[in-house]
Amino acid sequence: MMELTDIEHVLSTLTGKITLLENKVQVLEKDNAFLRFRNHQLEMENSHLRERLSKYESPKKDSHNSSIPPIQPQLTQHRIVGKHCTCGCLAKGQAPSHVKGFVSYGSNSFKKPSTNEKRKNGI
Repeated sequence: MMELTDIEHVLSTLTGKITLLENKVQVLEKDNAFLRFRNHQLEMENSHLRERLSKYESPKKDSHNSSIPPIQPQLTQHRIVGKHCTCGCLAKGQAPSHVKGFVSYGSNSFKKPSTNEKRKNGI
């Protein structure tokens, strides 16, 4: 009869351990479902952020969608006007002292006018 009691005890112990394992599996399945849901959320967020980033990495031409502000050129124009008097003398104004050359970008002289341009402008 002793053996019978030992089998009952073993079966009871195994049944308890199986119940504990089943409970642990249920907890792990719940955790797994939550992690799958969270992973899906993060994949969607990642996709959305990649789409937004692509607009900044390769903006369409003139899209004003870049982190670099559009260039606004500044143009300052000085004209030197000259006129011939009836006596034949040429009267003309002078360019400001900081203007160098006929076409100037910053401190660099770019182009000198041709003889035709000089005649046309009265220089």
